[in-house]
Amino acid sequence: MEHAEETGLIHDIGSWVLEAACEQAAIWNKQLEHPVAMAVNLSAIQFENPELPAYIAGVLQRTGLTPELLHVEITETTVMKQPDQTENLLREISALGVKISIDDFGAGYSSLSYLMRFTANKLKIDRAFTQQLTERRNDQIIPTAIINLGRSLHLETVAEGVETEFQLQMLKDKGCTYAQGYLLSRPVPPDSAFELLKQHWIRPS
Repeated sequence: MEHAEETGLIHDIGSWVLEAACEQAAIWNKQLEHPVAMAVNLSAIQFENPELPAYIAGVLQRTGLTPELLHVEITETTVMKQPDQTENLLREISALGVKISIDDFGAGYSSLSYLMRFTANKLKIDRAFTQQLTERRNDQIIPTAIINLGRSLHLETVAEGVETEFQLQMLKDKGCTYAQGYLLSRPVPPDSAFELLKQHWIRPS
């Protein structure tokens, strides 16, 4: 990813990923009874483009995906790189109806005052904190603090890197909204992902 950003290829890669993800999500949502959101990571380079909100709007129009079913993820580090510009872009993207997640939260050094200004819907707990969860109280302090912070700001929380039942139960007990990681599923191709989705939500024929 760093090489792609350095060479400028990230623009083409990022555009392709966003288009492909929205197209796939639109297909799934025609087949499933329950709406399924698609999360897409955006790079720091993409957030340097003031036309990003307009581009996202165009992708949604071309693919027919409902805006609320697109969740874009931006890392905490990227958020703080150019906070004023990022704040404006996030506001414009949110105005489209798109949901926003602050990724890898806790790994950087965010100012809480900036966090309160940003338009966001979710905080994603960095996997480093999830994977260190044990029964020791000290290992639970940071994830618990992030979950409580999210609740105070009316943000949902997502724990990254969940690999054990203990981690999952601990996060659930603390009030974490969502979890992702190998315990739930490893990365799979679209057909396999659809089979997983069908186990829960399928539109009757």
